[in-house]
Amino acid sequence: PNHAVARQRIVWIEQQRSASSDLSKRSSARSQTLEVYESIQHHLTQARQLAKEHRLAAALDAYKKALSIAHRHHFDVGDISEAISTLSHRLTEKTHELLGSVDTLIEAEKYDQAQEALQKLLTIDPKHPLALKKERQLKGSLTAQAQKLYSQAVVFESLPDIEAAKK
Repeated sequence: PNHAVARQRIVWIEQQRSASSDLSKRSSARSQTLEVYESIQHHLTQARQLAKEHRLAAALDAYKKALSIAHRHHFDVGDISEAISTLSHRLTEKTHELLGSVDTLIEAEKYDQAQEALQKLLTIDPKHPLALKKERQLKGSLTAQAQKLYSQAVVFESLPDIEAAKK
């Protein structure tokens, strides 16, 4: 978007609104409007960057901040609302996709890949309750499996003929 054009329009609108006001009031109103506009743009830029980094939940929060400011100051919120809707849909789809992958990989005992999928999911949404629960379950399963393998190794080591025991 062309920020210079948007700024010029804001200045023009403010000039029209405050044509009857004195110069200091107009200058103050113009600077306040520009500050609000720049704040909205800051949150939108942050949201886009977070989305590029696949940090979708954080991006959604940044869009919501921009929406809140825009709405409170009577700016057009159509584009921001559309971006929130699109990102929210994308977040839901990606979350379901990764959760399904995690379940499939755990069932197939592909624990490294399941952990990678969980990390992707937690990058997208670090506070996702089901992902956090599955991460704890996976760690518990891996700990139990490690203890089982250790116990088996101790038993094998105590046998007189290790080669025969391995068979």
